[in-house]
Amino acid sequence: MDTNNILSYIKWRGDISLSVRPFDEVDALVMATFSYIHLDGIVPDSNKEISIKEAAKKYFNSSNPNLDHYKYQNLLQLMADSVRFRDAKLSYFTDILTDRIQFSAIKISLDNGTNFISFRGTDDSLVGWKEDFEISFRTTGAQEYALKYLTNILKTTKKVYSLAGHSKGGNLAEYAAVNLPDNLKKQIKTIYTFDSPGLSTQVDGVTDKLKRYVPEFSIVGRLFEPENIAPTILVSDRPKLAQHDPMSWEVSGSHFITRTHQNPTSKIYNQIINQWIGEANLQEREALTNDLFNAFAA
Repeated sequence: MDTNNILSYIKWRGDISLSVRPFDEVDALVMATFSYIHLDGIVPDSNKEISIKEAAKKYFNSSNPNLDHYKYQNLLQLMADSVRFRDAKLSYFTDILTDRIQFSAIKISLDNGTNFISFRGTDDSLVGWKEDFEISFRTTGAQEYALKYLTNILKTTKKVYSLAGHSKGGNLAEYAAVNLPDNLKKQIKTIYTFDSPGLSTQVDGVTDKLKRYVPEFSIVGRLFEPENIAPTILVSDRPKLAQHDPMSWEVSGSHFITRTHQNPTSKIYNQIINQWIGEANLQEREALTNDLFNAFAA
């Protein structure tokens, strides 16, 4: 029997509009995961908008599907066919990839008036995971891009936004919100992070807006986690590190299936990693990160 995840959620809830059934936590994960879809040349990088239904039509009539895993293609098609998401408007798409920086984000305006900004995370490769660890010893280029991107949109539109991201994407959302000027922080309603590393600094000004979700076996999502914001622990149908995949998180109705405690083995790993990060200076953190991921690769 297949596990119910966000794809089955859209199949089940897709014919129910947001005006009938309000936005929920699973919708937030849909927004976060949506950012993984490559929409270059389809969604404008400005305030000009295109609906999800229109974007999907262009996407599947082009060579773009070859860029994405079938699970993300399925996500886009299901959203485009659904009453719940098809009329959502997309804009401000940006996708930057260099040898040092990977950054992508998109604005999603739902038809109930909710404005979302979704930041793309890393994939589940070792290279992607290493990038999550690098925040322990430096401010990354992607974080700087995220702050500029969010600041520009908030100054331009003056609307209230929710932010979302999976993995590194959640960290970018959190970093950008924390570092906004105080007058712009007022425009942030909620920050949803899904198995995302926290910040090595305090989350001043956004603590009450942060909603954290991690699977039972979480490594990335337990890095720099704020002590005063307990995460919701999700059930995954995958083993160990593979639980990082948001498509593996189990859904029942309009909510996640949850646990009260994290996996014991994961907890031991978290304690070891957090201890060596806490005791090391910035240079040592960089060296330890390189050594750790060289060992993983071996």
